[in-house]
Amino acid sequence: AKAEEARQAKAEEARLEKLRQERIRRRKFPMDDLQLIQEDLELLIPSPVDPRPVLPLAFPPLNPSVVEDILHIYNILFGDVGYFSSYGPLERCSCPEFSLKQLGSAFIEMEWGNTKRAKCLPPLLLHLLTTLLRKLLSIEDDDAAANKESLSTSDNRDAEGIDDIVAQRRADFDNLNDALTPSSCGEIVRLYMELMDRLSIERYPTGYLEEDEENGKCCDGQGSNINAPFFFGYLGPPSGILHSAVKKLVSYDIWCLEAEDIACILTTLCDDILSRKGCVAKTISERGDLLNDLLKSKKNADAQFRKSRLAYEGPKTNKKKGAKRSSDPNQDENADLSRGEENVAENTLDDKAIIYVPTISQDEFESSKLEMEKANAAYTKGLRKYASRTEPIGYDRDRNAVYFFSSDPT
Repeated sequence: AKAEEARQAKAEEARLEKLRQERIRRRKFPMDDLQLIQEDLELLIPSPVDPRPVLPLAFPPLNPSVVEDILHIYNILFGDVGYFSSYGPLERCSCPEFSLKQLGSAFIEMEWGNTKRAKCLPPLLLHLLTTLLRKLLSIEDDDAAANKESLSTSDNRDAEGIDDIVAQRRADFDNLNDALTPSSCGEIVRLYMELMDRLSIERYPTGYLEEDEENGKCCDGQGSNINAPFFFGYLGPPSGILHSAVKKLVSYDIWCLEAEDIACILTTLCDDILSRKGCVAKTISERGDLLNDLLKSKKNADAQFRKSRLAYEGPKTNKKKGAKRSSDPNQDENADLSRGEENVAENTLDDKAIIYVPTISQDEFESSKLEMEKANAAYTKGLRKYASRTEPIGYDRDRNAVYFFSSDPT
C-alpha cells in the first residue's frame, strides 16, 4: 500500500511539473512587470539577479516599511509635490529645508533608543509634527466648501444643519490650534486623530465597521458578522499601526513611540495636507498645464526645425537597392547589360542635374536650430521643476517603493 501511495504521489508530482513547464513554455513576452513577478512566484522561477539592497541599505537600522514612509513624507514636503518648497513664501518660511539624509538620521536616532533616553523627539520630527498640525488646524480652511458639498451629498440634512456641523468642526480645530505647542504636540496629535476619526464615522455612519478581536471578523455596531466591504474610519483597523500609535498616546508621551509609529503619523498628516488643502491640487493641476505647454512648444520647435532643414539642405535622395540575380546565366548577362545602360543614362542625367538652391538663408536655419535647442532644454528643465508625482514611480522586485528626487540626489 505504501509503495502504491508513493508511486501515485510521484506520478502526481511529475504531472504538476509537466504542467509547470508547459506554462513556462507558453508565456508571451513582453508583459507587465508586476504580472511577471507574480508568475515567477507561482511557477517557482528563480530570480536571475540578487535582490536589490538599495532601500534597506540607505538607512540600515530601519525597517523597509519605515524607509518607504520616509520617502513618501519627503516626496510630499520637498520632493515632487514640494508643499514647503513650492507653495509660496508663507509655506517656505514655515519649515526650513532639509535633506532626505537628515530626515532618515532623525528616525535612526529613534531606532537606536536615543529619544527615550533623552525623553524628547528629535528636533526635526517635533518641528514637522507641530508645523503640519498648525497647517491642518489653521484658520484658513481651504476645504470648507468641499466639506459642505460632501455632507450634503452623503447625508440628508438641510443647509442649516450642515452649517452647524462645519461651524462646530471649525471651533474644534480652533481650540486645538490655540493649545498647540511643541510640549503639547503629542496630546494634540491624539486629539486631532480622534476628532478626524469621529468626523469620518459621522460622514459615513452606515459604512462604519468594527473588528471583532475574538473571531477576527468584521462586524457592524450591533456585533453581527457581515461580509460587505468594510470601513474602519480615519484610524483604520485596531490592528493597524496608526490605531495602535494613537492608543499608546493615551497613556504615554510621544517620545515613547517607536519609529514606525511616528513615521505612520507623519505620513497620515502629509496625506491630509494633500486632501484638505485645495491649493495643493490646484498647483498640481497648474504644473501639469505648464508642462503640457512646454511639450507643445517642444513639438512645434522640432517640426519647424525639420521644415527649415528641408528648405535649407533639400530633400535627401534614397539609393536604389540592387536587383537580385537569377540562376540563369543568360538572364544575368542580359540584366547586366541593361543595368549598364541605365547607369550610363543616370550619370548623364546627374551631370545635367540642377544643383539645389536653398529657399532660406543660413541665419534663418541657425535661428530655427537655436529655437529647437531652447525648447528642448526648457522641457527638460520643466520635467524636473513641474513634475508632481504623489505616488512612487514604481516598485522593485522586493515590492520596495522607488522614488526619484531631482532636488535632492542623496
